[in-house]
Amino acid sequence: MTRRAAIPRGVWVLGGVSLCMDMSSELVHALLPLYMATVLGASALVIGIVEGIAESLALVVKLFSGALSDWSRKRKARKRRFNGWRTAFPACSCRSLWSSRR
Repeated sequence: MTRRAAIPRGVWVLGGVSLCMDMSSELVHALLPLYMATVLGASALVIGIVEGIAESLALVVKLFSGALSDWSRKRKARKRRFNGWRTAFPACSCRSLWSSRR
């Protein structure tokens, strides 16, 4: 019987970080329409437009990000930048849109 190599600590850490990022983004994605409607006072039409723009933008980014990553070979820096934007963008953009209406 052969002995398998242990999984490096860095792989476990990155896996845990990735799991936490996915959980937090799914939580924000589920609660964002409720926040927009109750706190910001957005209508159903505005929520639908924002959700549609977000989905279409995500698809466009996915389309070009793979080719850009293959071309540039700077995957770590690009991944860090993308995760930062993914986390910060929804809260920043929505708060500024409707804060003056209240």
